[in-house]
Amino acid sequence: MDAPVSGLKRPSHSPVREWSVRILLILLLGGGLGLGVHVALQFSRGHNPFQDLWVSMVDGRPFPLASLFQPSSGSTSLSLVVPQPDYPSAVEPTVIPTPPEMTALPSPPPEPAPLPAAEPKTPEPTAPEPTASPSTPSVPQDTPPPPAEPAPLPSAPTAAPPPMPEPNITPPQAMLPPLIVSTTPTPRDSKQVPNLATLGDFRNLGRTVPPLTTAPQPEMTATNAAGLTLPVVARDGRAAWQTYAAPPVNPLPPIRLALIFNDLGLEQDVSAAIADKFPPDVAMAFTPYGGVLDRQIKQAREQGHEVFLSLPVEQVGYPARDPGPFGLLVAARDDENLARMEQSLARMQGYIGVIAEDGPFLRSPQMIPILKALEEHGLSYVSTDLADAPVSLPRLQVTDNLFPGQFRESLQERLDYALKRAQTEHQAVVVVPATPLSLHVVGAWLKTLSKQNVVLVPPSALFRRSMPQVDANP
Repeated sequence: MDAPVSGLKRPSHSPVREWSVRILLILLLGGGLGLGVHVALQFSRGHNPFQDLWVSMVDGRPFPLASLFQPSSGSTSLSLVVPQPDYPSAVEPTVIPTPPEMTALPSPPPEPAPLPAAEPKTPEPTAPEPTASPSTPSVPQDTPPPPAEPAPLPSAPTAAPPPMPEPNITPPQAMLPPLIVSTTPTPRDSKQVPNLATLGDFRNLGRTVPPLTTAPQPEMTATNAAGLTLPVVARDGRAAWQTYAAPPVNPLPPIRLALIFNDLGLEQDVSAAIADKFPPDVAMAFTPYGGVLDRQIKQAREQGHEVFLSLPVEQVGYPARDPGPFGLLVAARDDENLARMEQSLARMQGYIGVIAEDGPFLRSPQMIPILKALEEHGLSYVSTDLADAPVSLPRLQVTDNLFPGQFRESLQERLDYALKRAQTEHQAVVVVPATPLSLHVVGAWLKTLSKQNVVLVPPSALFRRSMPQVDANP
């Protein structure tokens, strides 16, 4: 029988019975209620149940679970007993016992004493060497001279390696075309600002062309369901790209160049200056957003200039660069794009085709229905990117496209690059923005074509060669 703890006797019983009664009381009274009764009875019998928890936390020993009610020996009443702790009830400072001394291990047998080594001779201390001047070096008196180093053996003479040849590296600047060479604009005063009043006359730099065929021809127009007048192929096979074009160039020169002024129609004085002062073989492209287009196109065609329609399409930078209400968009449906293109086509008459700037729309599948529609209307197509579509309309690829906002030196470099390309590929198509500055630069540049054996031709002369010839006056 265990010794009493805190004035309570602990009866002797089996652990199975003890835990059975504990579980039974917890189930009957509930975990919280059973624990509360146990704690209250512990205090009533003069024992602090939290004392064991504190001692357990200090000593690091396991906390003894409180006993539940168990019948005492020879009695049917219940008494509160706790397991016999193996530590005193009072909290005492923990004393770490000193570990017993370890039994000394037997020492290994002594090793034989080594033979006495010869004691090294300790050099006698000498006085510090006085600092010698550079002219009279001093040598210590009792210091033996250092042993002389053996002379190195004579080595066989080796031949010097041959010099490495310098690599023939072409500088990157020489590999780039002249177009990439950067220049800066030359400062000019206000009296040298280019304007149309000081523009020279360049009509004598090309061939003489009579006024073009009157447009529109009644047999080559039709009105659609929306009431728009559109160009169509006549019953006899005549198409706008042939009937409204300039007279053919016979024979075709070996080196030819076509020039198109783009985005005309917004400023009537610019289009009038091109029509009156530039050679007739210089083509003119008008935007559908221009005003009084019929009058401007009539003036251009009377002077022999071929006319194109600048087709507004989605370009890089959309929607910041908005093509306008007639613009062809990648996200639009095919019927919407066709309706917008017909609105552009109905804005003018007498043009031989459309010209479109490079951008996402030209490389999208939405461009194929547009090309088919252009073929049905008897028009040509000019662009920097020619879509691969199952159509047979005449097409012409732009080789050099100048952009607005370039300064004089930049425009000159681009034109010179186009001239070299024409001499290399025997053909070039240049598109120039219509600004007063570009008109001055292009006019001076046209004077150099004859010296380079380059002949200015209308654009229709470059794509008409692969198409069947149709008599304009059957």
